Amino acid sequence: MKGRKGKNMLKHGIILATLLSISFTVGCGRSPQKQKQYFLESGKKFLAMGQPREATIQFRNALQIDPRFVEAYRSLGQAYYQLQEWPEAAAALSLAAELDPKNLETHFVLAEVYLNSRDFPNAEKEVGKSREKTPGPVRIPVAGCGAGGKR
Repeated sequence: MKGRKGKNMLKHGIILATLLSISFTVGCGRSPQKQKQYFLESGKKFLAMGQPREATIQFRNALQIDPRFVEAYRSLGQAYYQLQEWPEAAAALSLAAELDPKNLETHFVLAEVYLNSRDFPNAEKEVGKSREKTPGPVRIPVAGCGAGGKR
């Protein structure tokens, strides 16, 4: 029984490696802009299929091409959010917030990540940053839900 399970794991590993190398090869014949966009879209497809681990690989591929690609950092943060890997989600979303400080949704999702990791002082800071940029009632998006409530 062990031999069969090992063969299946090896088979799945080979398939995943082949798919990733094909995606890399397909991307190599394109301009860097198209390559990073390809990896971003591929990662988003993995997220939509409920495969956040695979999505992180694609988002990281995009970031290797452009280390200042804000959307890839946001998406990487969302993938880690789905995996409930709070330190990694916080790191990716912090970089996204640093590169695009006016994006309120990034600050709110980062605050939510900090709340989930029980880092209340940083959660409060992120909410404060977004409140500074938005006078009046704010619609707060909740990661993974696609909806928000007024606060």
